[in-house]
Amino acid sequence: MITSGFYSKELILSQVWNSKPIGPLFWLVGLITAFITAVYIFRLVFNAFLGEQKTEIGLIPGNRIRIPLVVLSALSVVGGFIALPEFLRTALPMSGAHGESAPVLEWVAGAVALLGIYLAYALYSRKLAAAAVLSRDSAVQKIEHMAYGGWGFDFVYGKAFVQPFLWLARINRSDFIDAIYRAATTVIELSYQMLSFTQTGAIRLYAGGLAAGAIIAVSIAVLW
Repeated sequence: MITSGFYSKELILSQVWNSKPIGPLFWLVGLITAFITAVYIFRLVFNAFLGEQKTEIGLIPGNRIRIPLVVLSALSVVGGFIALPEFLRTALPMSGAHGESAPVLEWVAGAVALLGIYLAYALYSRKLAAAAVLSRDSAVQKIEHMAYGGWGFDFVYGKAFVQPFLWLARINRSDFIDAIYRAATTVIELSYQMLSFTQTGAIRLYAGGLAAGAIIAVSIAVLW
């Protein structure tokens, strides 16, 4: 295994394994996820690149796209095999898995990935095309239905989040929450209009208002 993707995922799995006591359980979950990833990624490969052509090829990319993709593909294949230079280890320290189980974990992860690739080949390659045969089995059809339904997560998400949101939206169809803000705006506008009548420009009226306010304030202070 020399690909950069293998080393990045295997490093995560190894670190999870060493996180005792529940680390092995999460390692198993990650291993199953890596297996499923290998299956659906190579299903894409077999269908897109080795399967039957279903649509006409349109625009063919030129060298401006082809050359960067070739470079990135080559580096992704051999990137994990290239060790970091010594002068980079202080800046980018290696945090690989420690312990005697690390080599075993690498072989297990590699074997699971290869098993997923072979399963995708057996199911979706034109030579074997076992998916067409298995799709007629009732048990496989149920599993396929569950898979397309997001293994029930879409149903739970719809019940827990989508339907309550739609219920609130139907209740708030008349925008009663916005009506509260509109009412506050109306009160402020009316208050402004009432206070605007006091702005007459008559100095005597202003002075009289100040005198009356002072008398009222002093009276309240004395009586209190």
